[in-house]
Amino acid sequence: MPLDKAVKAPTLDELCQAASLLGYTPKPFQARHPKRSHSQSGYIAIEKKMNKTRVIYELAEALRRVRGGQQPKPTK
Repeated sequence: MPLDKAVKAPTLDELCQAASLLGYTPKPFQARHPKRSHSQSGYIAIEKKMNKTRVIYELAEALRRVRGGQQPKPTK
């Protein structure tokens, strides 16, 4: 993911919102990375509708819009 398209430290709630706006049904999971066990984080699982790279780019765009308060463009 190019840095100009990335969102720094998205929260689990933001990931769920972005996935929902794109038409996915996210299943959130709480997790901690071993090197950063003091910070709480997590990940989401979504159904596969297209290849992973395209999903990541669309989620990044939706995350930018969630943080900016704009609605993402509908997926094709």
